[in-house]
Amino acid sequence: RFFQFIVISALAVGVGFGIWVVISCEFLIGESELLQVGVFRYSLDQEDNQLNTGGACTAHDDEANDAYVRTSQISALLAPILGFILLLFTLFTQFCCPVPCSGLIMGISHIGAQVCTALVWLIFNAPICDAVECKWSVASYGNIVAQAMYLIAAMCERCMPAPKKRQAKQKKQREADADGENQAAMAQTGLD
Repeated sequence: RFFQFIVISALAVGVGFGIWVVISCEFLIGESELLQVGVFRYSLDQEDNQLNTGGACTAHDDEANDAYVRTSQISALLAPILGFILLLFTLFTQFCCPVPCSGLIMGISHIGAQVCTALVWLIFNAPICDAVECKWSVASYGNIVAQAMYLIAAMCERCMPAPKKRQAKQKKQREADADGENQAAMAQTGLD
């Protein structure tokens, strides 16, 4: 039960922080702290700059986005989606019923969530950060927490006990195998 709690909690926290990274406008911050860059939005409060947004978060200009920013955006969206898939499969396999190919789907989702969470860091190459040096901000730490939670969930999932239904089925199978061996041994001794 301990590992079930750890895995489910870690996945829920990872998904929550992943969503926060997507909606936040504070993934990176400029040197002057007037520039805040999120994965999908930015804020610039500087009078003499043509990008001035008056401190409000504004969507990145699609034409100004390059492959790094687009990759970061897609990865930021995919990471919590994959984490949520992991959470659903974990809940179903542990508490409801076995799901076909769940091990394969969960393994792919674990790797995908880790890779996507790591690819969010490509936002450091955003064109808006070319003029000023961008540094980590609050949501950057949220991305690190999400990455750590997905990793903890992946490690602890391997230590989770089998669901009770599967444990009962395995126990019956072992007992049947033991009974079969005992009967075979008795028949063998009776023949001698």
